[in-house]
Amino acid sequence: MPDIADQTLFVQRVVNARHRGVVFLVGSGLVAPMSADQPGVPAVDGMVDLIRARYRGQAEPLAAFERHLEAAQTNRYQAAFQYLQRTHGQDEVNRVIREGVLKARWKELTGEAVQEGDLTALEQDMNGWFISPALEELGRIVTQFPDEYGRYVLTTNFDPLIEVAIRRERSWIGLTLCVDILPDPILRDRLIEELLAGRGVMRWAALRAVGRLGETSQAPMLRKELFGRDPLERGVAALALAHLEGRQAFTLLQRTWRDGASALERIFSALAMLKVDPESWGQVEQQLRADLAVNSPYLLFLPLQLDIMETLRSVGREGANSLAEAWEPFFYRLD
Repeated sequence: MPDIADQTLFVQRVVNARHRGVVFLVGSGLVAPMSADQPGVPAVDGMVDLIRARYRGQAEPLAAFERHLEAAQTNRYQAAFQYLQRTHGQDEVNRVIREGVLKARWKELTGEAVQEGDLTALEQDMNGWFISPALEELGRIVTQFPDEYGRYVLTTNFDPLIEVAIRRERSWIGLTLCVDILPDPILRDRLIEELLAGRGVMRWAALRAVGRLGETSQAPMLRKELFGRDPLERGVAALALAHLEGRQAFTLLQRTWRDGASALERIFSALAMLKVDPESWGQVEQQLRADLAVNSPYLLFLPLQLDIMETLRSVGREGANSLAEAWEPFFYRLD
């Protein structure tokens, strides 16, 4: 097997294998808590602790459990579950698994408080689960590129979080594509406010919608976002500001592009410059081509893909048109 431990090489390998179809095999690291104060399905030590709790207050049973774990040495997880099954039976094993899965809820529920009939409803509650950034990205890739990356996702996990992430991404795609054209202004503004309070795809969608709605009162907010922490959010805010302020924002957009800390930020701030001044194509062309090539933008959020194609086609320069034509086969197709 080739050495693909380097992150950049790994991404290139996955991208270059798309014509064959990619099978994802993921494990507990994708759903484990990212920190002590976050929800998530407990990792090995956490699940062992849930099992250990069944023996606390009973000196000899607890000591026997610890001896069994010590004898197992490496595979403590499997050993703990086997021991629990022997002493308590399969129903208790199922309760421990349920308790562990429910720890991935934003509002933690106990296994005893959830009846069998509630489990399906909980799985359908897409917003009640904590979905890690890695799981969000997996859901996005699988959803936007089903033929290349979405045919098989294999897992050793016993939780529903992969399915939840995929269902949630499918619902977000439809919602984020139409947020700026919702006919009810109260509903639209409330939705944008909620999206801005989120992160990742939610904030990108909100910033994009603010620009396309043309509400100039939001310009100060967008200018502030140009100095935010997330590079891609800074780039999306730049393009949104271009929609709002036009040519008068060019100097600020140009500075954002020149100071761009990442290729993704430079891509969208370059598009912002082109949006307000197509003559800037000669200034940004070489860097934009390099940044697009490095970042494989077909793995981005669908509406941002559309922004890339739309802006390049609007420039009216042969180089921009040829770049759009070269990249079009790699982008997600609505049809």
